[in-house]
Amino acid sequence: MLNLTPEQAESLAPDAGTLSRARSIAKPANYRNIGYSERAIWGVARGSSDYDSFVDLTGPAFKCSCPVKKLPCKHIMGLLLLISRQPELATHCDTPPDGLEEWLKKRDATTEAKITKAQNKNAEVKDTAAQAKRAEQRESYVQQGVEELKRFLEDIFNAGLLEASKRSGDSWEQMSRRLIDAQAKGLANQLNTIHRKLGVGPDWVADCLTDIGNLYILIRAWENREQLPPELVEDIRARIGWTRSKDDVLLLGAKQNDHWLVLNQFMSYESDIYSQNIWMIGRDSGQFAQILGFGSDHNTDGLTRGLTNGYQISGELAYYSRWHQQRAELATSSLLANNILADHSWLHQHAHSCIRTAVSDLQTRRLRLPWASEWPLLLRDVRLVMKEDRLALVDQHQQLMLLDTNEVSAWQLLASMGKQPATLFGISHDGETLVPWGCLQNQHWTAFTFNREAQL
Repeated sequence: MLNLTPEQAESLAPDAGTLSRARSIAKPANYRNIGYSERAIWGVARGSSDYDSFVDLTGPAFKCSCPVKKLPCKHIMGLLLLISRQPELATHCDTPPDGLEEWLKKRDATTEAKITKAQNKNAEVKDTAAQAKRAEQRESYVQQGVEELKRFLEDIFNAGLLEASKRSGDSWEQMSRRLIDAQAKGLANQLNTIHRKLGVGPDWVADCLTDIGNLYILIRAWENREQLPPELVEDIRARIGWTRSKDDVLLLGAKQNDHWLVLNQFMSYESDIYSQNIWMIGRDSGQFAQILGFGSDHNTDGLTRGLTNGYQISGELAYYSRWHQQRAELATSSLLANNILADHSWLHQHAHSCIRTAVSDLQTRRLRLPWASEWPLLLRDVRLVMKEDRLALVDQHQQLMLLDTNEVSAWQLLASMGKQPATLFGISHDGETLVPWGCLQNQHWTAFTFNREAQL
């Protein structure tokens, strides 16, 4: 029988309007010939015209014979909502309808072509002299940009941050443009972040000093790249501005097959761009994975769909980095390869019972990649206490760790944990405080929400 939950089905909606229209037609009388296989779900939506609605579970990907371009449309969403509530309406069949089979073959051919293209691209040996010349030229451009940025940061240190905050924005923008011209967009983005923080908020001096320090460390790492491990140099290059396509990551990235618990996911919306941040942990490996996605009102293909907090999915991830395995892409997974966990006890074996040990481990990881900004942490048997008017965690050894909470997450923490011990997952940005993302208590996983969370 189908293993699709209403929450999971709703998470696939491209926007609130489509979801609302889908709910109104998600009735048995509005669909016929509903079926499913290990690979797909299908059905015919009834109406003024009949529409074939297909779902490829391995994407997930969608196709409907209706004229709507934005997918999944209301017919597909209605079908998914219907069978998530009444799975007995769907008949299991290993042979899909002709139209669906043809579509799946085209998708497989496209995927195979992408893999072949990526393999050929990485195996290509012709024109090596030209490639080497282009690579050398880019490194030369980046080197010039790095040298200018280093002098710029040293001038800031010499003048002082207060003086830097009074500077005209033109000098910062000019430096940023030079870095972009030098093909070091990553450095330009980090510089722009520092510029935006100048003079903003009560802790702006400490925040800017930390960011400038991390940027300077990255510069020094680039200068000493010939003495560093190749895997670390890859990370340095990525941070500076060299990019890797998703297809390259799926082909060449470090793979990890596991049962992944979805800890939490956050969506923000700014300047017409959706930014998605998903955190998971592997049941067998204890490995964390962060999936990032980006989309717009007109194109949400870059966003990951169908994941439900507290549910476990089975599949393979491909990590971007071999040095610091954190950001990843879903390589193989099915929309139906998920289940709500009745037993979360395995989480405890991957969690720290001592805050001091956890912080020490976190600092060791930070030393390996000091310019990273998000560090996952899992703590067990911790309780909530107040420390100087702030929420904090205390372990069985009476060690404390301050929490960085907003009003929403603070109330959720108090409601979920109370005074009882729990297992808590959070993200540290500074190695000292923790932003709570979710907790496990009495075998129930609670994922916290955020003030700025956006909905599609």
